[in-house]
Amino acid sequence: MQFQYFYLPISALWMNVRFGVQVCDDNGHLVTREKLCRLVLAEPNRKLRVHPDSHRLFAPQDGDVYFRSVTGTYHNVRKRPTHPDDLPLNLALDCWNNGNSHDEVIRRNEIAFHTPEARPASTSSRIASRT
Repeated sequence: MQFQYFYLPISALWMNVRFGVQVCDDNGHLVTREKLCRLVLAEPNRKLRVHPDSHRLFAPQDGDVYFRSVTGTYHNVRKRPTHPDDLPLNLALDCWNNGNSHDEVIRRNEIAFHTPEARPASTSSRIASRT
């Protein structure tokens, strides 16, 4: 199992406002937008976990700009590719579904898209116990 984290509350707030991404506190409780605003000012380095209901929002979609870590290249994700540099949507979804956490969407609807960092559950527990 993978947990996804934002390591800066400002990124979590951006994704909440622009894309509806929900995040949890250390106890698994949803963090409201109001509380996110306070965290941006009071605890700018606070780690926040992406709520499981929001994981699907990070799947590639038609029209996204996608970074492929294997090749170090950027591609437009297209359901029906029209350019040699376009990445077919089904290939982007396969990479995402297979847990290639190094590939990521970086822009959606011409807006910056912050992809959280993914960590295995066991690693997340060790990280959480140190903080």
